[in-house]
Amino acid sequence: MRYVVLLATCTALGARVMPTPAPHPDPIVRPIPQPHPVPREPRRGERELCNAERWQYLVGRPLPQPFPARGNVRIYRSDMSVTMDYLPNRLNVEVDPDTDRIVTINCG
Repeated sequence: MRYVVLLATCTALGARVMPTPAPHPDPIVRPIPQPHPVPREPRRGERELCNAERWQYLVGRPLPQPFPARGNVRIYRSDMSVTMDYLPNRLNVEVDPDTDRIVTINCG
């Protein structure tokens, strides 16, 4: 008999529903503003360091394999992320991802 009363009491206490605590509101999280790098304009005479004018005839044409320029050359697709650092002797070649044709050629 004791076991029946004990079992009934435990069942009754176990079936009791505890109220759920109210959720805490999320703290307002504001992003820290980051300065946007401003690309600097090339100084006088820096444009000639990468010879971008020499390769302008390739704009609008398919990307040649291998690319004829030697040295510091960065070839990237228009939908890619690239760094904002400016290197006056680097030749940048932007390629359209859909047509695989050269969009721009410049220094930087």
